[in-house]
Amino acid sequence: MIAALALVAMFGLQAPGRVISDVRVHGNHSTPDAVVLEIAGINVGDTATPETPGLVETRLRRSGRFNDVEVLARSRTLDGSDMALVIIVREEYVLPIDEPGGGVARVARKIGNTPLFLPILDFGDYGFSYGLRASFVDVTGQGSRVSVPFTWGGEKRAAVEYTHRFGADGRVMADARASWQRLENPFYEIDDSRRTAEAGVSWQIARSLRAAAHAGVTDVSFDEIDERFPWGRASVTLDTRLDPSLPRNAVYASIGVERLAFEHQDAATRVRSEARGYVGLIGQSILAVRALHVMSDTPLPPFERALVGGGSTVRGSRFGYASGDNLAVGSVEVRVPVSSALTIGRVGVSVFADVGAAYDRGTAWRDADYRWGYGVGGFVSATIFKFNLDVATDGRGGARVHAATGFRF
Repeated sequence: MIAALALVAMFGLQAPGRVISDVRVHGNHSTPDAVVLEIAGINVGDTATPETPGLVETRLRRSGRFNDVEVLARSRTLDGSDMALVIIVREEYVLPIDEPGGGVARVARKIGNTPLFLPILDFGDYGFSYGLRASFVDVTGQGSRVSVPFTWGGEKRAAVEYTHRFGADGRVMADARASWQRLENPFYEIDDSRRTAEAGVSWQIARSLRAAAHAGVTDVSFDEIDERFPWGRASVTLDTRLDPSLPRNAVYASIGVERLAFEHQDAATRVRSEARGYVGLIGQSILAVRALHVMSDTPLPPFERALVGGGSTVRGSRFGYASGDNLAVGSVEVRVPVSSALTIGRVGVSVFADVGAAYDRGTAWRDADYRWGYGVGGFVSATIFKFNLDVATDGRGGARVHAATGFRF
């Protein structure tokens, strides 16, 4: 695993210049392609570096013309000597509201100038969830956003979320959230209801390096358990992926430390560490590897214990077949896109193997009861729609089908 990640880092972090052989713009309905490219400051034939997509994205965001911007880099040759950029923008929707006196009309104009609603459709370990998200931008100034998501089905959730980016390049973001959530714990088959209030800040130190800190209070109702506990969490993440939906020649590594001050038992410190690597193979094929470890320094209450199985960990077993204070998971997957790298929608197939275990505090990770899963899958990855379907076996004669909106690593 370590050797594989080192190989990814060697290829993914090198920064030779690459020629931009093609630039495509999608999502613009009022701003001509030529104006988008002028703001982006790039042209076909320019030399690009790994930082180019991030710089282009920053320029477009700072222009104030777009609600959202995404810049994807695609290699057009096996040796990676040239690159195509796909620029995806979402423009303001303007309502012709006169505001002679400002006040209410100005607020109405702000709300009218944003895409108000976005449907939520999510397939995951908890089943099918559906709902709606209402978002309002620049409500408290440029760079701010208020979102109100509501989902029902496998995961029932309602929340009010606030974010505000600061600085000329928006590298610092403050956020706050109040939420209610209910889902069924599949191991205990008990409803888990939570009410959480939290706030925090994150700082993009460099394009690939981010740090974050959050704190909050959570109320939990779990069978006959009613618990309120404050918590704090800090994390550092290295992410060199240019295209998170289908990364290639990149690494992702994250470590987070969380402190949970329970009311009816000893406080716990939980450490979550994860490493992922993506190496380009023949043609468009990609080797993806993952290692995940979650460790607690003390036994946890049942509502905080880790769950293993399902589409996010071991796909050959049902989600929540085991529960523990700690979690160890590893995955190896080969993904083979079969559509052009320049299309917005990517279609492909995959072959994978997973291994994982949930185990109690005091048990060495080597002695945990690991279970394997093997299988094949297919995926579709587009701008706003990501879906994959996996069929896996646990090697014991059983088979399971897992559907999810996007890759879980």
